[in-house]
Amino acid sequence: MGRLIHRKIKVQQLTPPVNYTTSTDAAAVYIDTKGYEEMLIVADMGTFSASVTLNLDIQHSDASGSGYATVPAPSVTSINPRKVSLANTLANTSPVAYLDLSGLKRYVKPVDTISANAALYGLTAILFGPEAGPTDQTFQADAT
Repeated sequence: MGRLIHRKIKVQQLTPPVNYTTSTDAAAVYIDTKGYEEMLIVADMGTFSASVTLNLDIQHSDASGSGYATVPAPSVTSINPRKVSLANTLANTSPVAYLDLSGLKRYVKPVDTISANAALYGLTAILFGPEAGPTDQTFQADAT
């Protein structure tokens, strides 16, 4: 019998994968982390122009629409504790940032900013370690 992983995770697109331009905040949406212990943010990196960096400032809030502030340094494990900086050398890869949600506020979102030129990318959040299961994550049957 399968482990039914779809009942133990929540997957949400934060930023749709498109080509963003100079200094564009892609207006990532927040994710409600209530009931989960950990989160991954996957950056699906496409083509980047030379010397371009994508900075992700991970923020949290008690309210979904306001009051966001940068998360404390120990919460994010990646290149930089609070800001995830992704360079053009990571083009066509999928780097991952890990967040321990204990001690964070309920709503989390990345604020993404490009340093120059253009970048093709998208952001996806994966919540896991539910405090109670199952979750309401929908299951898509394999069509093959």
